[in-house]
Amino acid sequence: MSNIKELKSGLKKEGINTKIRFDLIPLELLEAISKQFMYGANKYGERNWQKSTKEESKIFKEAALRHCLKWIHNIKDGEEHGIACITNIIMFEYINKND
Repeated sequence: MSNIKELKSGLKKEGINTKIRFDLIPLELLEAISKQFMYGANKYGERNWQKSTKEESKIFKEAALRHCLKWIHNIKDGEEHGIACITNIIMFEYINKND
C-alpha cells in the first residue's frame, strides 16, 4: 500500500505522517540542552560521557534525580536543574541503549 499523500495544491509527498517531526521540539529547549552538553564538553572534554559503561552510567541516573529534586523544589542556585536533569537522562538512556 502506498504512503503517498496528495496535498490541496496537488503536491504529492510520501511519508508526511510517518517521518520523525523534529520541528515539534521547541528550539529554545534544544538550545538549552546543547548549552548543557557544551558546558560538560568544556569541563570534561567532548563526548567524555560516551565513554561510560552501562554499569558506570548509574551516575547519570543519580545526577538526574538530584537535579530533578532541586527543580521540583525550585532551588535557585545558578544551575538550570531542569535542563541538567533532562541532559543526564539523555546520557543514561543513550549509554543503556547503545553500549
